[in-house]
Amino acid sequence: MSIILSEPNNSWLKSHVGTDVTENMRFNITVSAATTEGPKDVQVEVDLIWFILLYVEDKTENKFSVILELLKNPTLLQNFRNTIKNAAVKRVLSEYLLFNYKHLNVLKNYIDFAALNVPLDFISYALLIKRNEGLDTPEISMDRINIVNAVLDTGFKIDPTKIDINQLSVIPKVLLMEDVAGKFELAQRLVMAGYKIFGSNPINDAACAVRLIDARNTSPVTQTLIKNNIDQIKSIKIRVAGGNSEVGNLADYYYWVREDMDAVHYLKDELKIELTPSK
Repeated sequence: MSIILSEPNNSWLKSHVGTDVTENMRFNITVSAATTEGPKDVQVEVDLIWFILLYVEDKTENKFSVILELLKNPTLLQNFRNTIKNAAVKRVLSEYLLFNYKHLNVLKNYIDFAALNVPLDFISYALLIKRNEGLDTPEISMDRINIVNAVLDTGFKIDPTKIDINQLSVIPKVLLMEDVAGKFELAQRLVMAGYKIFGSNPINDAACAVRLIDARNTSPVTQTLIKNNIDQIKSIKIRVAGGNSEVGNLADYYYWVREDMDAVHYLKDELKIELTPSK
């Protein structure tokens, strides 16, 4: 069936796609995608909406005026969602969304993010994908935070009983970001979505515990994260230079390394973590 939209969207569709556009048209396009061997041109087959997103060149506001009207058509919406399930194109679609946050934010309620779990779940990919040759800038970190918040806005969750090593790295990646606002609030949202703070590796676990203790007075969210993970925080072992042993607990670390007696008292009074006795 031919597609007829309201004006000026109908004229735009004819001039940018074709004069007789039907609901089940498919398009073969060549796009650049990141692969294990580096950037590579790949051919993918997509539906009408993804074709407009990935291939048609025009002002964003013009494209999205048409796309949002197209998404009101149940057949076109289902075609859009079916393309996301195609294993051959998932990575291309993921990377498009990851590098076009404003588009992602508009489209988020039409997307099943669990279906984009290639090569990792979409949130892991958003936080771990390499965006430049050096360390993340605060701007890049903020972009990552915005993407993850947009996905969580849709109600996305994972099964915490089947969490993998990449998913274990998600909250540490957030907590260890530098100079960005909202990371503790995002960590709490990720916990609610099934991700775990601790368990990726001992170094990350210790670093996350220190970040939480350092920020204990910044917001109720931080206090909640600490309170709900007391057993894990009490079990943290961390290198302590100058202490009674080479490796100690968090109280040892704050006493010997940081020389922060307020934190030492907090750990003792609130978390029941005592200094390691002298030998």
